[in-house]
Amino acid sequence: MASNGSPTVKQQIEATRVNHPDTIPAIGEPIDNSACWGNADNIGVFIYPRKIAIVDDGTFPEVERFVTAFEKTKTPADTGHYSSAQTQKKLGKFKYGLPDGVTLLGDKATLLHHDPSNYTKKIVFDVLESKRHNIYYTEEHTVTQEDIANAWDLVKKINPNAITFTVLKIENLREENTELRYKDFERFLCGLYSPDFRPERPLTLKLFNWIDEWSDEPTKICTDIDLSFGCVPCNETTINIYKNENGEKKIC
Repeated sequence: MASNGSPTVKQQIEATRVNHPDTIPAIGEPIDNSACWGNADNIGVFIYPRKIAIVDDGTFPEVERFVTAFEKTKTPADTGHYSSAQTQKKLGKFKYGLPDGVTLLGDKATLLHHDPSNYTKKIVFDVLESKRHNIYYTEEHTVTQEDIANAWDLVKKINPNAITFTVLKIENLREENTELRYKDFERFLCGLYSPDFRPERPLTLKLFNWIDEWSDEPTKICTDIDLSFGCVPCNETTINIYKNENGEKKIC
């Protein structure tokens, strides 16, 4: 394959994975899209042994954006930082967050959006195919009634009155989910947003630990924001700094 000097998609993905050995924070990328771009009120995270499903009751109004959600693209309209006034409604910062977040967690992802007044679509992203084709490879699949029914089963657990929804399934996980890994996800996600993130319309984040058994009730509801991420707080400590006879600084 001819090269123009730019890294291949395979090199990009492998570099992303090497540079981010801790994959727990990667789950924050799609959730941030749901909360900020999708403007969801309720988000559900379902942790299976070999799969993660992220469900929200938000919107995905631009079908053109949806079908390229897993691609790393930048258009003239994307100029500037994603939080600036002209781009705050775009999907991530030039849409790098979602593909990177997905590839850190697994090798395959399916994105389904359903809005009876707008559109219903499903796309599938495959890491292995992306490496083979040297593009961020996405295929649009036909949405079946079974797809919609299975999605509603999850959506109803976060908002029984939802009208629209988006479901992201990340499969072929690089690391199997365990009880310990679930707790890491829980600590991270319950510290993801501060209480003043959206005070006029608070976000509800529900976590479902479905590793060993399934329950209709969430394992954890992240309303009690804990920004310590599970760390034991230290209110007061003393740090001594001094120089030895060689002039080297020591801290104890």
